[in-house]
Amino acid sequence: MGARNAVLPVVLPVAVTVFVAALLVVVAIVWAAQLSDDYAVSRQASLFATAVDDRLEDMTREQTVAIGGEAAAAAALDPAARDRLHERLGRWLSARHGHDLVFLLDGSGRPVYGSDGGEMIEPGAFERLRAILDDLVATARTATTAAGPSLDDDAVAGAGGASVAGAADVVVSDGRPALAAVVPVGAGLAAAERPVLVSLAFLDADLLGEIGRDLQLNGAHLRAVPPNESGWAVEALTARGGGPALGFLTWRPDRPGDWIRTHVLPTAVVAMAAVAAVTALLLFKLGTASTADARRREEIDRMAERDPLTDLANRRLLEARLESALEARDGRRGVAVHYVDLDDFKTFNDTHGHGAGDQLLVEVGRRLERLIGPDDLVARLGGDEFVVLQTSVLAAAEAQVLGVRISETLCQPMFVGIRRLPVAGSVGTAVSFDRTIGADDLFRRADLALYASKEDRDRRHTMFEQAMEDSMRLQSRLQADLAHALDAGLLEVWYQPIVTAGTGRVQAMEALARWRHPERGYVPAPFFVRLAEENGQIVRLGTYVLRRACADAVAWDGAWLFVNASPTELADIAYVDGVRSALALSGLAPERLCIEVTEHAFGSENNQTLSVLAALRRMGVRIMLDDFGTGYSSLSRLRELPVDGIKIDRAFVTDVSGDPNGSAILSAIADLGRALGLFVIIEGIETEAERSVAIATGAAALQGFLFAQPRPARDFDFAEGAPMFGAPVFAVPAPRGGLDVELGEAGPLGMPTPPTGEGPRILH
Repeated sequence: MGARNAVLPVVLPVAVTVFVAALLVVVAIVWAAQLSDDYAVSRQASLFATAVDDRLEDMTREQTVAIGGEAAAAAALDPAARDRLHERLGRWLSARHGHDLVFLLDGSGRPVYGSDGGEMIEPGAFERLRAILDDLVATARTATTAAGPSLDDDAVAGAGGASVAGAADVVVSDGRPALAAVVPVGAGLAAAERPVLVSLAFLDADLLGEIGRDLQLNGAHLRAVPPNESGWAVEALTARGGGPALGFLTWRPDRPGDWIRTHVLPTAVVAMAAVAAVTALLLFKLGTASTADARRREEIDRMAERDPLTDLANRRLLEARLESALEARDGRRGVAVHYVDLDDFKTFNDTHGHGAGDQLLVEVGRRLERLIGPDDLVARLGGDEFVVLQTSVLAAAEAQVLGVRISETLCQPMFVGIRRLPVAGSVGTAVSFDRTIGADDLFRRADLALYASKEDRDRRHTMFEQAMEDSMRLQSRLQADLAHALDAGLLEVWYQPIVTAGTGRVQAMEALARWRHPERGYVPAPFFVRLAEENGQIVRLGTYVLRRACADAVAWDGAWLFVNASPTELADIAYVDGVRSALALSGLAPERLCIEVTEHAFGSENNQTLSVLAALRRMGVRIMLDDFGTGYSSLSRLRELPVDGIKIDRAFVTDVSGDPNGSAILSAIADLGRALGLFVIIEGIETEAERSVAIATGAAALQGFLFAQPRPARDFDFAEGAPMFGAPVFAVPAPRGGLDVELGEAGPLGMPTPPTGEGPRILH
């Protein structure tokens, strides 16, 4: 009795809990069954709406194929050609594609041809349809007409994915819902004068039956009012733009929930009963409590060393196993660490969802485990970072073989659910046979090798080399030296002239940063600029160059100053204040400053960058798109960017004199820039032949080593009236005819000075 009383306080709460859990499971199953039914109805309704839209698009494509281009428009107005037109339109659209009514309207909207079921009828029959089709006809007249393909089934099939000009919608004619499509005829006519082809296909039993069979809709009917009896699914049929119901589609929906109710629910009830019985029995066996506690403690200890998502080793277990392996080194056997990182995993997550990303990580872990030996280990450090530990290798080549196998495995597509998705990863490998190399050093070396792999996507796997560590240390020292040079004002600003293509006179200067290291001499600009970007000093570097250049440019005789800005600077609205401050401190007029930006600044649709550039233009500062053609900008986007001009990249100039195709491309880009009202500069001119080709394109200005290499400001004569801004630096041939520059108040380079915020305008 005492034992029963002792157990009762434990059994009773557990019994109540089990009962409530069982009830919740039953409710959840019933709820899931209902959700399944609702989803099935919703999905079938969505498929029907999509099928109607697809049929409307098919009708416009079929009309476009039938009309066949400009000849059909002429034939529509020629009574002698009506029979051929009837064969091409009414009979073909009706017999082949089920168009019930077909009408052709001339440019004034007058019906000139009509067909009903493939038989020619009086065109005036269209008048009873005019009220419901006028809006579609008006919309179609303003659409762009595509050239008509040939009249055959292959043409229709080939046009299946093409976008067709026209308009289509669901309408009601004499109480009968129908699909209506209108396409314009003739691309050379004004919108109000273009003939149009009109077709109607009634949603009758045949058409609904065809759609129902395709979508597996049982008993599909179109009714005027919803049915009163149960068991029917109902979907209102409306026009594309919404509005009142034109009819109601009804069908007997699929009910996947019935299977859940008849199969899953009874099984679940039985299972819950069994669980309750077993639970009660186990509760009475109090002697097992200590064993359960011991098992729980073991599981807790195991989870403390495991990644909860992939069940791989975590950092704690990895470090312990690595320390043990390092201690076991005997000079003959070594330890290898493979640092693995998935490429663009964030993009994968954003595209496919975090659930898919988790599945991908689990699959990567499984693949890595299949590659290793029984004494090796795979660990996940977090995110998309993995480490493969080889505890015993006889040679570095053995580790390299595994590293290559890892990279090859990662590059194979993976199945996430039913989707086959491409993935890729980078691998860095470090090997140690020497007891002086500890765990931290080995990790750092593998990380350096991984960084090298990510820098060069052509090689997915990289073995650590001592030069990598030396390079890292050198970069660290140079980053500190660069910070000191910025603090002490030791960086130099050099300038390269920009000359007018028409006269050869120097009219602008581009500011370029130069760093003369006290021990290493001049450091290449791309190298120390990248250092500044990686170390967060790029804004300081840009501000330094901007202020020095503005101060120097004040002494120039009206010449323009070109200054480069990095994407990092342009992503911060504070850059506008920095430019305003530099102009105020130097006294340089905003109209003489031109900020050069690269196409990469627009690579991520950065609205902040666009706001910064717009603010600069409102100040009167010009914007030049540098290195045009090497980044993200497309021809369609060029007209949308807030820029006043483009600098065509040297890649389009090199060896262009001997390449007719290259010359044509260069001229096309220059013509495009001028057509958009942009000032065009071609940079990278190094030979007389390249200069001649560049001038022939009609570009406004040129830049390159042929005219002058970058030099310090002290090497130029900036005095007023000095020859530098007067005499040409080369002999200029006669300019190509037909190109003039609209000058208000002429600025440098012949660029006009339009109202603040507007760019130059080139006239042809």
